[in-house]
Amino acid sequence: MTTRGGEVKSLYIEDATDNGAGNDKWTSTTVQSYTVPDAKRWYLFGGTVTRDTNTGTATLDVSLYDPDDNLVLIMDQAVAGTGTDLYPDATYTGDLNFPLPMDPGWYVKITIGQAQGAGATATCHILQLG
Repeated sequence: MTTRGGEVKSLYIEDATDNGAGNDKWTSTTVQSYTVPDAKRWYLFGGTVTRDTNTGTATLDVSLYDPDDNLVLIMDQAVAGTGTDLYPDATYTGDLNFPLPMDPGWYVKITIGQAQGAGATATCHILQLG
């Protein structure tokens, strides 16, 4: 679907065993991130994170950063566990209205505190313009 010079990117999805970047795997020291490309603008609606492995360290953090790596907004945090979390979570975003505009270089960063199995996924729902 095209709309006023933009295209709908309804879903970015990555799994924990192949994050689409040279078969890199999620580990306890890596993250998954979604970055707005040059000359584009995103409107972030939210997303999901599914954790399938937990031995006590599978914490979750979903945050928004600007191009200078400054934290803009925490969208979700969770203690160690398994299952699916939705973001944004109003506990962290309050009355902020989504979709949220994001300029080039801004990114959503998802950090899980433990390596995950094949059933773990992360999604990012956006509208891309430009």
